[in-house]
Amino acid sequence: MNSSTRETAAFLQMAEAMAAAAGDAAAAAADTLPKRT
Repeated sequence: MNSSTRETAAFLQMAEAMAAAAGDAAAAAADTLPKRT
């Protein structure tokens, strides 16, 4: 496995983690808003 492949895999893993964190933050923020009923 060459370095560029490892770097790409690491970047994708980091991006996935960032997306998950952003999703959690968005869900938490949505929970603070008044609920639309």
